[in-house]
Amino acid sequence: MFAEHFIIATILIFSAVQRPAVTTSECSTWGNFHFQTFDSAKFDFTGTCRYVFASHCKDSHQDFSIQIMRSIKAGTAIYFMATIDGVLLEVKESGITVDGKT
Repeated sequence: MFAEHFIIATILIFSAVQRPAVTTSECSTWGNFHFQTFDSAKFDFTGTCRYVFASHCKDSHQDFSIQIMRSIKAGTAIYFMATIDGVLLEVKESGITVDGKT
């Protein structure tokens, strides 16, 4: 009987502790210009310009940003740029650079 009360008390204590909300979501792109947004909406975008795929929405895009450019011919990504914590990663047909260095 004591063990049952202890378990209930423990559950009540932990449920009273406030924890910050952790939200996870993902976006993706594949094939010939197919996309899925963070809220699971799916669409096709056949743009061949360089565009922001994902970034912080309330910041100046300095610490996290992913940009992509696709080829209309093959539908494959021909340019990929990611900035994460100020480190710039670029993937191009000519090669990969990190902060401008190969």
